[in-house]
Amino acid sequence: MSSNAQRLLEADLAGAAFRAGLLRGDWALSGIPAHLAWPYLFTEVAAAPRPNGPEHWLVRWDATNYGSGPITGGFWDAETNTFLVKEKWPKARPGSVVASVFKTEGWAAPGQGFYHPWDRRALAGHTWADQVWAWKPEVTIAEYNGQFHRWLTSEDYLGQ
Repeated sequence: MSSNAQRLLEADLAGAAFRAGLLRGDWALSGIPAHLAWPYLFTEVAAAPRPNGPEHWLVRWDATNYGSGPITGGFWDAETNTFLVKEKWPKARPGSVVASVFKTEGWAAPGQGFYHPWDRRALAGHTWADQVWAWKPEVTIAEYNGQFHRWLTSEDYLGQ
């Protein structure tokens, strides 16, 4: 039997906003690695062409408590079946929002979460919880992927 979180995620994956991103090519569902099951979901988020940068970045999302609490995610290495090593994470213009979100040093979960007020690991115990732009139950998997697509196609994204 699936949980409420799983059913809600499945509904959002079938919804118009997520499907529109799929059709635009902003992201794709990935079965890599296929042996991991709920609460994990993999998406490949398209990126702007950059020197040494991939066409897309594989993200593993942990959707535990989806809809009632923030999810968490990190860039994933399909070859090693682990989080991508910090040295291989996307690079960004210093001082930019993109650099902050993708930072891999100076916080509790470097390389295993995103430093963003929608990420469960970053939000826990952080003053962001009181901010208007912090995670809310209305944030969907389409919005997570959409935000990452915007960052990975922005001028501040530098590649790998």
